[in-house]
Amino acid sequence: MELKFVIPNMEKTFGNLEFAGEDKVVQRRINGRLTVLSRSYNLYSDVQRADDIVVVLPAEAGEKHFGFEERVKLVNPHKKVVIALWVLLGLSFSFAIFKHFTAIDTHTIHETTIIEKEYVDTHHVENFVENFAKVYYSWEL
Repeated sequence: MELKFVIPNMEKTFGNLEFAGEDKVVQRRINGRLTVLSRSYNLYSDVQRADDIVVVLPAEAGEKHFGFEERVKLVNPHKKVVIALWVLLGLSFSFAIFKHFTAIDTHTIHETTIIEKEYVDTHHVENFVENFAKVYYSWEL
């Protein structure tokens, strides 16, 4: 399960975390060179005992070196981003309400359009099709 943009309560959710080893390194060839995109690490938790916790770090975070079963602490870099996004949402909603109440023209204009019927004479086409059908089906082999 991915916890993107979720800020859990670290103490209650994970408890004490210990380093369990490296998992996998995701690499991609960019301009002919292998470039590291992300690294994942396994952690043991005294609260989440069923499975290891897999932490995926972007390449910008660099490679981490920990000893086996060394205590580690997760730092959540998304906290500021999430708060900024909530502030942006609140400001956008406030601006929408402001624009709604300060609209200049709030009355509705009802326009009517009269559509006139136009008759097209298709008598010649109908005669052609009927004659063609008579000739086509009257042929005998």
